Amino acid sequence: MSSQFQDLMNGLDEVDAFLAGERTGYKVTLPQKPRLNLSGKAAR
Repeated sequence: MSSQFQDLMNGLDEVDAFLAGERTGYKVTLPQKPRLNLSGKAAR
């Protein structure tokens, strides 16, 4: 099991590789109708 520090370092290594052009980005799939409640009121 890796430590939180090692997880952070691995993530930073991935960012460095992406910025250097050695790695492409990630594919993200979002729902068609996101249900975001940014008003601060409780959702119904």
